[in-house]
Amino acid sequence: MDNLLRMFSDNPIVSIAALLVILLLCWWFFKKILMLALIIVIAVVAVGGYFYFKDPKKMPENMMDAMKKARVSTEKAVQKGKTVIDTGKKVVEKGREVYDKGKEKGERVSNLFKPKDGEETQPQKR
Repeated sequence: MDNLLRMFSDNPIVSIAALLVILLLCWWFFKKILMLALIIVIAVVAVGGYFYFKDPKKMPENMMDAMKKARVSTEKAVQKGKTVIDTGKKVVEKGREVYDKGKEKGERVSNLFKPKDGEETQPQKR
């Protein structure tokens, strides 16, 4: 850590380059978030406009129904995501168990072929 700080303090060009990289990453991140927010706002305005032009008297009711449907579908997607994560964790745990069993068996097999103490191995003739 001290070497890293010393490198940045001794080389101002490296410090400036690192700062520019960090600023570019922040700009990219906030640009993506802003774009996502803009898309969501456009979608909400489009849905509201559709309901307003379809039937102006029922527009608030239709908007609330659309929001409820969106909330329910979002909750279902989140729940599916949670089950996928839980399933993935179970698969990883089972994979670890299989790996550990294989490692133990491999060690036992390699111990069979190791020379015993004080014993020299003979070269194999072909």
